[in-house]
Amino acid sequence: MSRLRESISKEGAKQSKEESSHGLIGHVIRYHPESFKCYCDEHKDQEFKDTERHTADVKVYRGKKDEILKRVPCMVYSQGIISNGLVKGDRVWVQFINGDTAFPVITGYYREPSQWELTKNTFQYAAADFLGGLLGGD
Repeated sequence: MSRLRESISKEGAKQSKEESSHGLIGHVIRYHPESFKCYCDEHKDQEFKDTERHTADVKVYRGKKDEILKRVPCMVYSQGIISNGLVKGDRVWVQFINGDTAFPVITGYYREPSQWELTKNTFQYAAADFLGGLLGGD
């Protein structure tokens, strides 16, 4: 009887939120945009379904092995006027709905700044530091 109880306990722990990961860091392999047509390798000659819009194929690392999650819905939106969505190589934070690994969702991303953005930010911080010094700021 104790073996049965132990196996039921282990199975319940595996499926509980406490043992499942709260999220994983991954990298975008392919992005499927919010448009009528997708130009990725997979959709060149195929129909682009509504459910595939604004999704990404993501490579995540689970322990010592890589896993590719296909068509992960993206809950992150750009705040700019022109949005390219996610791009290949973006780092993303993948969470799971109710801790269920069958339902991944992208809830955050990080993109390395371009050389232009680095130059612009350096100038902005230098100007702010200079003006702060003139105005007597610490």
